[in-house]
Amino acid sequence: MFASSPLAKVAMGKHQRFMSILSTASIKLGGFLCAHALWILSDLPHGDMYVPQALCSKNGDIELVVFEADTQAEAVANGKQFLHSEASNFDHCAFARDGQVMTAAGYVDVLIVELVEGASDSIVVLQPYSAREGFQLLGNEVVATETSDLDEATFRASFREGAKDHTNALAVWGPLNSNRTIVSPLAKAE
Repeated sequence: MFASSPLAKVAMGKHQRFMSILSTASIKLGGFLCAHALWILSDLPHGDMYVPQALCSKNGDIELVVFEADTQAEAVANGKQFLHSEASNFDHCAFARDGQVMTAAGYVDVLIVELVEGASDSIVVLQPYSAREGFQLLGNEVVATETSDLDEATFRASFREGAKDHTNALAVWGPLNSNRTIVSPLAKAE
């Protein structure tokens, strides 16, 4: 379940656009980085943190930026600063970081992927997961950005298509995607 209401997609040239701000290429880049980050997260020893990363593209060239720092908070701040100051120099950027969201049942671990196109247009996607007894995805991706028009099925399909494009991570991503729980702990009560 998405935190946003259903939106209409708008066709523009070769790329569909969502919310009139993000192209399919941006969404697929976010999915690619999500698979990359989940591949890393699923292999981390208990207690280790995922080092935030940005994946940006321009004219077909892709650049991975890793935000190592003394603390996780500093690494995340460095990544956010990079998006603020550098994302406009690229066609598309995605920024992934590990986090937690408070729910009625307690904290839930989430991978946070921010998709950026242009200087200020962005969507934040949360992928809940559990690393307690093996690594598992908890429900579908949740768009945390308030939107007024988002076709969730098309968005999710593009995001997951991007994840499948990461051939090195596919051996991890495929089973995680196939075996995700049906209900997300972040889903709104109806």
